[in-house]
Amino acid sequence: MVGLRNSTANTLPKVKRVSEFEDERVSMFFQMGKDLIRDGKFKEGLDLLSQVLQLNPRHSGILKLLGEFFQKSGQEAKAKEMWRLAQNQA
Repeated sequence: MVGLRNSTANTLPKVKRVSEFEDERVSMFFQMGKDLIRDGKFKEGLDLLSQVLQLNPRHSGILKLLGEFFQKSGQEAKAKEMWRLAQNQA
């Protein structure tokens, strides 16, 4: 039993580091998606942002950005849904 406790205690810092790594990765891909959309590469940007949402479905920044994109492309219902989801995450 003592060995199990030591083993568990030793893994906790690793779990935290993995979580921090995931947050950094999500932020990096979010920025890349924004840059792609800004550069007019809408499909690539949306594909990347969709993948990021799979990593973090509560990322309000992505949801807001998708709302803006859908609004600009005339898809008001989708835009409102993205903004509603983003607001629920705040």
